[in-house]
Amino acid sequence: MDQTQREHNATANLDAVWDASGGTRSRSAPTFSGSSPSGQGEFPSDSTDLGPGAPNHYESGQPVETSPGVYAEDKVRLWGPVYATLGGRADYASGSDTWTVDPRGALAWRIDDHQTVRVAGGRYHQLPPALDLDDVYGNPTLGPLAADHVIAGYEWKTPDHNVRIEAYRKRYTDLITTSPKTYYANEGHGYAQGVDFFAQVSNRQLSGWISYGYMDSRRMEQDDPRELPSAYGVAHSATLVATYAWRPTIHFGGRYSVSSGRPYTPILGGAYDSTAARWQPIQAENRSGLMPFYQRLDLRVTQLFSLPAGGGLPASSVCVLYVEVLNALDIRNVLDYSYNEDYSQRTEVDSYFGKRMAVAGVAMTW
Repeated sequence: MDQTQREHNATANLDAVWDASGGTRSRSAPTFSGSSPSGQGEFPSDSTDLGPGAPNHYESGQPVETSPGVYAEDKVRLWGPVYATLGGRADYASGSDTWTVDPRGALAWRIDDHQTVRVAGGRYHQLPPALDLDDVYGNPTLGPLAADHVIAGYEWKTPDHNVRIEAYRKRYTDLITTSPKTYYANEGHGYAQGVDFFAQVSNRQLSGWISYGYMDSRRMEQDDPRELPSAYGVAHSATLVATYAWRPTIHFGGRYSVSSGRPYTPILGGAYDSTAARWQPIQAENRSGLMPFYQRLDLRVTQLFSLPAGGGLPASSVCVLYVEVLNALDIRNVLDYSYNEDYSQRTEVDSYFGKRMAVAGVAMTW
């Protein structure tokens, strides 16, 4: 393989905001984005065959996708503590020669000075990956991907505390699937739904936050025959972060992360291909397996200091000396699996920072 890839992007927008009587605030803007990736070189013809003498082919292309658009929204006080935001945007996709229109709206109810309830919904579009628009090995007429969002949330906030909980549902359409005729097509669909929780507390010595997320996501994209667990769909994830100021200049901190395993596609074994004289993997259904549970604890000690003037230099600003232990519990988390030549043996590939590691550093500013 010998490949070179470059990408040029340009974006521009102009916002106009004005306040009207009756608690109304309006805004609108024209926008523009453009992308021009280029790629050339030798690519493998079979993604499972990377051995010596494997067949390959030469690719060279530079698709261009531009997307001018405009959006507008209006925020108005409906009644007492109830506010509404209504708006939308329209965008043009040059590759598929189509316009998309995305209406959006939200309601907010301020129960009191500390509590707010919000409900929002709308449609969103996203341009396909630019390299999928290649004239030869892609489909230059691919249209934008679409998603419909509905979110409901509650927030309680004081100067020292903040609690938020949100539930959401997203429906995806026009996802990119592989096609025997056009390489790629907008024939996929899927959904994501879940709940996010966040709580933060702070005082003079102790501060920190905790978050938890649950997600159920399935998609039919690429070569999936139907909606299957999403490659990005980690069902449970939680993070706890805390900092304790033992003294004004000495802080102790920690971060603990835990999550359930992400979906992956298991390999059941190998079949020998006498024509190609190599073993071919026998794969289970796409993303029908789960990687192992993940957890990691990082600890940190920070010393704040400053340097007096001297040696022709003025007194420094606040400087930082820190010592950090990554993966303090020395837990071996699995990132992926690798296999031997005939796929009869599987080996675990450790995640980044798979072993306990100590790091020290200093930052000095003037």
